[in-house]
Amino acid sequence: MGITKLGMNIAEYAARMVKSSGVKSVLELKPYNKPLNVKGLQMSSPLISDVVEISRVKPFEMVPENEQLFSWASPHPKLSFKKIEPESLAMVHMTNYYPKDGKILSTKFASRDADGAGAFRPTIHFALNKSVTEHALGNGWQTMDYAVILPFKETVRSMPSSKVIGGIQDDFFFLDEVKLPSGSTIIKYNPEIAPHQLKVSDAFEGIKLIESSSRNLGETADIVLRKMGYNHYNDAFRAHLGASESDIKLLTSIPESNLTERVTHINKHGGVKAERARIEEAVKLQKEYADLLSEQDYKKAMDNYNTELKFCDLLEKYGDKIDDFPKAWQTFCKENNFINQLHTQTPWFKAEMTLVMINMLKTFGKNSWGENFKQRLLKTLDSIPKELPKGKDIGLDITKLRKIVIESNTPEIAEKRIASEMKLKALPPKDISALKPDEDNSMFVDFTLAMLGM
Repeated sequence: MGITKLGMNIAEYAARMVKSSGVKSVLELKPYNKPLNVKGLQMSSPLISDVVEISRVKPFEMVPENEQLFSWASPHPKLSFKKIEPESLAMVHMTNYYPKDGKILSTKFASRDADGAGAFRPTIHFALNKSVTEHALGNGWQTMDYAVILPFKETVRSMPSSKVIGGIQDDFFFLDEVKLPSGSTIIKYNPEIAPHQLKVSDAFEGIKLIESSSRNLGETADIVLRKMGYNHYNDAFRAHLGASESDIKLLTSIPESNLTERVTHINKHGGVKAERARIEEAVKLQKEYADLLSEQDYKKAMDNYNTELKFCDLLEKYGDKIDDFPKAWQTFCKENNFINQLHTQTPWFKAEMTLVMINMLKTFGKNSWGENFKQRLLKTLDSIPKELPKGKDIGLDITKLRKIVIESNTPEIAEKRIASEMKLKALPPKDISALKPDEDNSMFVDFTLAMLGM
């Protein structure tokens, strides 16, 4: 197996491992109102599916019957990239699990089974002022069964500061559980709802439930977000750049990463000019070896390269403004003691991956710590308290976990003790075709540890 294919397997595994969710709970609906017919209303952006039929006659007007649909909403300040106001922010959580007792639970608590051990992922993730962007290696976020919209300011105010962590605008996260404050909205996929209709009911006190037959629930969430009075992230970004709708669509639909992180990476490696040269060289090689690919694969590869080249064009066109827009978020995080990092760069990710690696060593390392893998895991555990921001909780007893790893002769013993003594286990492993339990996978484990910075 070539190193590129092996690397992709690892990348896919890591991406999937950190996107797992908890156990589905039973949804008990309260009596709902008569379905509201919204046929003919023009929304801010059309749905791919048939939840809303776009009017060709006149712009959106809220008819009396539909006023109750968004009557709980109130105007909010416009989302700005000059100065961010907490009142302008709404959080969107996409999930297949209904909020239990009005709370969104982390996987750590949602996945507790009969023996009480929960899969260790203590963080709960949200996108701000938009639904989660689809990407190549992640879950099908847009087509999950529930979208939950929460007012940012009220949510943060109701939580201990130690459990409000931060992140980036595409991925802001909290610890353990998040209680839905008044003014929140739950959107549920329900195939029984007739096309062009929505059912509205009270999910909990002060919290609405909207049911929709749209399979693209992320897009439905974006429409509801706008109708609740929030300025959508893409709308604010477009206004900031003065860009066309097609340009914004390309800039905000990068499968590999967040736009800010992508631009930072490009700038660290020679800038847009160097990035363009790399893509053009890849195109040249692709053409030279075109006969090794099917016609369909070749076309797909060339389409991807052309998209990357168009992306470079946009970076050059809007370069200064793109560089400018993260500054308000950086200031906002600093003023409110939030971290400003990707989840995969944080101590929470390191703690989570420690349990994953113990499980991997047990399963794919012939239940052996290997030559220096235990030492590398201990070094990682030692680094976590040093990297933990002041006043923030890690959601894990690092001292106890470290003691268990030191005292356990094998990863299997460590895993059993972690489950019995700490009531924790690793996120469920996904199928990895590159690995076989009955073979020596030490090179794979070594490569994975290095990729995770461990």
